[in-house]
Amino acid sequence: MSEITFEQYLALLVEEQDSAATPFEWLTILRKYDEIIRLLPDKAVLYHNRCTVLQNLGLYQLALKDINKAVELAPNYAIAWCNKAMLHNLLGDYSQGWQAYEWRWQTGLPAFEPLEINIPQWQGENIGDTKILFHVEQGFGDNIQFVRYALEMKRQGLNVVVLNHSGIENLLNDNLAQHGIETMRNGGRVSGLAYHLPMLSAPLVFGCTLENIPYSNGYLQAQPEFLAK
Repeated sequence: MSEITFEQYLALLVEEQDSAATPFEWLTILRKYDEIIRLLPDKAVLYHNRCTVLQNLGLYQLALKDINKAVELAPNYAIAWCNKAMLHNLLGDYSQGWQAYEWRWQTGLPAFEPLEINIPQWQGENIGDTKILFHVEQGFGDNIQFVRYALEMKRQGLNVVVLNHSGIENLLNDNLAQHGIETMRNGGRVSGLAYHLPMLSAPLVFGCTLENIPYSNGYLQAQPEFLAK
């Protein structure tokens, strides 16, 4: 440690993490984190990184303890909050998980780039029949998984308009139309929008638990023209 800086040593550890593939390799990295944390117990990044190692070893409660320590030491550590969110969700603790996941907007990562739209984000308050844009974020899988909340919004009487990924919007828009849900095509416009809701914020707004995930028995059907492809 005396011959290289902390940043250099940390970079080497991260390289090892990125290439680790076996339990033995993860255990070797874990021992290195244990050693450096004994020397530098106030470095939030070390607990954050060790959390990832522990997760890969299936030691989820120990991982949760580490990520909690990371955000205790650095309360504005946005990516640590996101990883804490994913760990809570993995353990089925959706109330804490989805709340912590709102930190994604503070990470500055391209994957969490917010939609540029000059209307407030809906927080679950009563908005009557005011139009709300429910819009995709992140990847195709997230779009397919969380578009189910558009059906829940419609069921609860919300005037919802949905924006999906361009690559799968034909499939999803066709399904939504069968439920009487308006959609907006990429590059298109819809007048009268007063609120918006990112898709991965819906579980927080609707108080998602393992017991109340909407439409858990299915909500999408492939039309013949898509099956033919």
